[in-house]
Amino acid sequence: MNKTFFKSIFFMGLVACMFSCKDDDSPLDGGNTPQGVNVRFDYSQAKLGRSQGSSATLNGSSDADWTIEVEEGDFFSVEPMSGTAGDFTLTVTANKGNTSTEKVYSKFIFNASGRKYPVTVIHLEDEIRLEPSYEAETVFSFDQEGNLLSPDLNVKAFTATSNIEWTVKTVNEADSWINVGPEVGEKGENLPIDVNVEKNQFAKERTGKFEVRVPEGTSFQYTVTQAAAALNYAIKDGDSELNNQTGVTGLDGAGETHTITLLANADWTITPANDAAWLKFEPSAGEASLESVEVKVIVEPNDDMNAGREASFTVTFSDKSATALKISVQQDKGEMPEEVGKLKELETELEGNNAGALNWSEEADYNKWTGVKFEAGKLVELSLASKGLNGYIPAAIGQFTSLRVLDLSNNDLKATLGLEDVTHPDGTKAYTPAIPVEFKNLKELKSFKLSGNNISGTFPSDLVNHPHYRDWAAMQNIYPQKGDNADISYDATKAVRYTGPDPSTWKLKLTQVGILRAMYHAMGGENWKGYNADGSDIAWLNEEVVLAKGQAGINAVNATGVVTDFKLDASGSTVGGQIPEECLMNKSLAKFQVNNTANCGFALTGSIHPLILQRLKYLSFNNHSFDMDINFILSNLNNKVVNVLFQNSKTIDGEINTDYLEVDGTMQAGKLNFAGTSITGTVKVDDIKSAFKAADQSKVTVEEMKKYFPSTVIVQ
Repeated sequence: MNKTFFKSIFFMGLVACMFSCKDDDSPLDGGNTPQGVNVRFDYSQAKLGRSQGSSATLNGSSDADWTIEVEEGDFFSVEPMSGTAGDFTLTVTANKGNTSTEKVYSKFIFNASGRKYPVTVIHLEDEIRLEPSYEAETVFSFDQEGNLLSPDLNVKAFTATSNIEWTVKTVNEADSWINVGPEVGEKGENLPIDVNVEKNQFAKERTGKFEVRVPEGTSFQYTVTQAAAALNYAIKDGDSELNNQTGVTGLDGAGETHTITLLANADWTITPANDAAWLKFEPSAGEASLESVEVKVIVEPNDDMNAGREASFTVTFSDKSATALKISVQQDKGEMPEEVGKLKELETELEGNNAGALNWSEEADYNKWTGVKFEAGKLVELSLASKGLNGYIPAAIGQFTSLRVLDLSNNDLKATLGLEDVTHPDGTKAYTPAIPVEFKNLKELKSFKLSGNNISGTFPSDLVNHPHYRDWAAMQNIYPQKGDNADISYDATKAVRYTGPDPSTWKLKLTQVGILRAMYHAMGGENWKGYNADGSDIAWLNEEVVLAKGQAGINAVNATGVVTDFKLDASGSTVGGQIPEECLMNKSLAKFQVNNTANCGFALTGSIHPLILQRLKYLSFNNHSFDMDINFILSNLNNKVVNVLFQNSKTIDGEINTDYLEVDGTMQAGKLNFAGTSITGTVKVDDIKSAFKAADQSKVTVEEMKKYFPSTVIVQ
């Protein structure tokens, strides 16, 4: 046996290890891709025939731009060497013949957005023979019904001759309307190939591709075209068919959102006429479909209280004739929208004793009201920052379900009195909310600001479950009230001990349940291993329960029901996102244990607020991606800390300075662990022994401490 044979055996084992667990259409790295990047190949390797010039093709798709890396002087080349996001076809060609009597193995790298995928290339010891009767790139043309127009297969049959198994398949998933076969072709001479298409029901010509190929090897690609069907459409307002003669009538003068349906076998667009600025359409364009699409017609209020108005819109289709249909629209005379009247009723509650702060009573044109924006008669923005309001927040604001922006910041508003208590599941009182719980009905509310008022009490936990809660940036825009020091900023790249404000002393804050809900939503709770994705088995997520050890994440509570130990440490844990600043409202949290399984595809990112670090006596955050400087961590540790674990948090970096480790002899041996991080510098064992318990200091040796720091740190 020669060296080449042993190399082949070794490489075959390596390839088997790389690809044995992958389906042909799986990502080459087994799915361990960065968020937003997805790469797929139809085959995970390329086989080349013995001769120089033999080739193989690989089809695939990538969500990111990509490049190819080939080792200089290798026996093959790849074209193209780079590409943009989308579908691609790679051609691998042998630059020289295989003179060996054995297979030769190599690989190239497909690099997409920094993620590298190895693709094996095999140079066979034999020739690959695949000879279709039609040349590659031959166009197969069909009429709309699916009858083949050309080429004439009665004159020349479509066959293949091959010395190896072969297949016929479409190139792209979108070409499912093309039916080709056989799925697996045998070795033989002049074996038949079938090409058929389904009836085209759409009013546009379609084009696709299929290929006759040796799996992982040589390929011949062909184009298929099919004629378009006649345009077919139906536009309806309820049961009424809309056309050039029949339009939309009776639209509410106060404004409304009206719905029509559109069914078309061609792409379409809707364009309002020049006199129809008071109309908007969502969506205003769509693709050909055999199912009806609902189109919302958003109608602005008619300012003319004495007469109706008319306009039109045009629906244009993408058929060959670019068919266009003009449809008329009629709106009744103007009237005050219902929500305008309802909002006006809340003026005095917001103003308090500062009458005149708002102009809603004096101004007849509601479009000129202070801080107000309506669309189609619906309140969508209420921007009343710094208007001198000193009343309270009416619960009735919760009825404006189209509201997208609510800014009441920097006024003198107080907690709303008379709100119904929030109760435990057994009916006993949990707390009285300071603002209306009804705001949970405002599902479209993407911006909510309440800071800088005089609201004291409890922020409703139910609002933390709002779909846009994290967009609100509540720790900056909601909780800090007048007199609260709101600047909780810090720099995680600097070794500075935090001395800023403590949000646990703020006037408006969350319950323990509210804090846990903020953690769930910020830390990827839907992926926590051992719990249902919808959180249905997490007691505190949807009910104001009395907290107890054993509930999700709760490892201990004190006598007043405050969480003192939070732990997600089950085998296979999958925790991602960031640790929310709402945790600052729990000054009793002393233990925080969130350890992921290595390479699980999830990780906590960002940084941990230094005030959280200062409170914790037990930290365990293994296998995450925190972006923090090592000395920032050390300078903010509790001086009675027992456990500090950041193993395999590769993005923790910086040159370590153990002068910042000011711990009063409380640490356990083996519980200061930064192995697998990116820190550098020198650690002198004699300088850090005093941080450990007296009974453990004999275990703090050079050899022992080397286990707990990366190789980039010198331990001496």
